[in-house]
Amino acid sequence: RSALWVFCDCADMARSGTEKPFILFLSLFFAIFACVAIVVLAVAAQTSPSSSSPSSPTSSEDKEEYTILVSLDGFRHDYFDIHPGKAPTLESFRRDGVYADRMVPIFPSKTFPNHWSIVTGLNAESHGIVANSFYDPVFDEEFHLWSTRAVRNASWWGGEPIWAAAEKSGLTTACYYWPGSEAPVGGVRPTYYKAFDGSVPLSTRVDGVLNWLALNKTARPSFVTLYMESVDHQGHSYGPFSNEVGEAMSEVDAALLRLNEGLRRQGIEEKTNLIIVSDHGMTDLSPNRVFFIDDYIDMKDVFIVDYWPVCHIRIRRGREGNVTLDELFEKLDGANPHIHAYMKNDLPARFHFRSNRRIAPLLLVADLGWVVSTRSNFNRNGVISGSHGFDNEDLDMGAIFTAKGPSFKQGGINIGTIRNLDLVNMMAAIMDIHPPPNNGTQQARMLALKNTE
Repeated sequence: RSALWVFCDCADMARSGTEKPFILFLSLFFAIFACVAIVVLAVAAQTSPSSSSPSSPTSSEDKEEYTILVSLDGFRHDYFDIHPGKAPTLESFRRDGVYADRMVPIFPSKTFPNHWSIVTGLNAESHGIVANSFYDPVFDEEFHLWSTRAVRNASWWGGEPIWAAAEKSGLTTACYYWPGSEAPVGGVRPTYYKAFDGSVPLSTRVDGVLNWLALNKTARPSFVTLYMESVDHQGHSYGPFSNEVGEAMSEVDAALLRLNEGLRRQGIEEKTNLIIVSDHGMTDLSPNRVFFIDDYIDMKDVFIVDYWPVCHIRIRRGREGNVTLDELFEKLDGANPHIHAYMKNDLPARFHFRSNRRIAPLLLVADLGWVVSTRSNFNRNGVISGSHGFDNEDLDMGAIFTAKGPSFKQGGINIGTIRNLDLVNMMAAIMDIHPPPNNGTQQARMLALKNTE
């Protein structure tokens, strides 16, 4: 019986006058004591701390974090030394957080393969984006980075990007440009994304990211990508040592400052993990370092989509009776000490570039700074001033990695040399999600993050 019912019974006895005074006194005393005890316990229960209270250290409010992955296309790892003082904001990020001396791209060190590797953790042979332009013999189609139809077709893109893994885990994501983000890979797109438009100013891109992060918390993305290509464009046009590259560095640095100040104004700078990377480096080219492939083979016999630095050679359809791959190999092998001919299965194992049908059966791999071309193409277009795509271990191909935020170590920690394949595991750890299957290791996560347990 409850205490309330005890109190009512005793009051009735008092009114009846049939009980002795002492017994009545004791009954009333214990009834009043029980009621007081209930009131005290109820008040204590209402005022004691609760695990679901907003002030609890385990609340979702306290765990609120955002991750922004920014790509500065073509930003070589040693540009800080080549062009000193051109990126003060980025250098301040390095002093505040962690940075790598060099981040090693995958082979080939080109834009689309490496951007897709950064978000999937897969080598090119595993994710299938083997170049910026290539041919698929099963699709009987060519992929080109400038083709809207191709970049939005999910069948070209293998693996699972980190934003898809995050969306599947219940997080909201957004991409203000990133190769692959326009395609529904695995049936999943970022909640918010923009179709690439190179004419959009960097300031507009930054403001777009900030606008996403100013949305109501239920709609706000917790993972965002941002892409800037200025440094790469100037590196191609003028070479890595040009003043124009230094000016482009200042341009992207101003965009980073705008981003960081915007995060501060919105009160989320201290809650944001800012990861700045590039996809590859850059090296200078010369018209004196050109291998003319048509001096050695009949171009009517071959089908080539991408010439350099990795030249994919197939026998043209209908010309199979004119020449064999072995004959082509014999003509090209040793033709120039700076151009290396390989049958697909004989490529160095460290390239991880054998096991995909989109890799041609015969390839030429140019040494750093060398170009494969035809005489007609050379006479028509010449040679650009700078490029990439070479051996991913060449120092000139080295990329950047800098990060700061609540998940990262602080104080300008140099983590040495890392590989871009490892970033997906690091980002998954930050977001507390399972990473997609990948070829990476836990090195970047262990070196860069505060809590690596």
